[in-house]
Amino acid sequence: GGGGATSSVGAGGGGGGVIDQVISVALGTAYTASVGAGGACSATDNTRSTVGVFSRFASIRAAGGGSGGSRSSNGSFNPVQSPGYPGASGGGQAASNVTTGVGLGGGFNGGNASGTLSGDGPGGGGGAGAVGGNSSGAGGGEGGAGLASTITGSSVNYGGGGGGARATGGAGGTFGSGGSGGGGNGGVSGTNATAGTQNTGGGGGGCHTTEATGNGGSGVIIIRFSALLNVSLGAGLTYTSTPLGNETIITITGGTDTVTVS
Repeated sequence: GGGGATSSVGAGGGGGGVIDQVISVALGTAYTASVGAGGACSATDNTRSTVGVFSRFASIRAAGGGSGGSRSSNGSFNPVQSPGYPGASGGGQAASNVTTGVGLGGGFNGGNASGTLSGDGPGGGGGAGAVGGNSSGAGGGEGGAGLASTITGSSVNYGGGGGGARATGGAGGTFGSGGSGGGGNGGVSGTNATAGTQNTGGGGGGCHTTEATGNGGSGVIIIRFSALLNVSLGAGLTYTSTPLGNETIITITGGTDTVTVS
């Protein structure tokens, strides 16, 4: 997921891409698997956080989420830092006269800020399943919902957007909650933003000050296959293996290496 912005008006980061599909693989062929890191939340006022890094398995590539826009503690906006940035799902905007982040990887756009003044709240990050919420007054927009997958045997949401922070000095509202699927909550005076949940691709919550706690959540690769097959994974991957009836589920939570089916 994308990082939530750090400032008095930090918008939520967008959720990472969610791809759930069946593919064919050739026996004996080594396929690259790489789990992308979440976007980093900057600790500097009015400085953009980073977008999430894509995750990859074989020919499948899921984009990282876009970063949220940032507006400085004196209320001024910057045409480079304040827009939401694009990604699998877009980051929210920090001022209403700049663009919001566009969802380019199957996800949805970030939400809109309520205005351009220091007391106007920022938008929430877009999710893999829904657009980010718009701000109302000083309150931060809600993070967009993620998408559900049942590949593990249970329904689990991934790629939720991060919520926007509550603006300083404005009237009404509170922080935006993160979207289902690992999105982090936005910050508010006295309460730090929360990071996107690891291994969900959730976007980070927009920070209220410079605490830099709204990092995006890392990605995950989940492979489900017949228990009659043997699958070997390179030492560079961190994973677990779980039986499910006559199938096996491998969940890769970090690293880069190869996966070979035989």
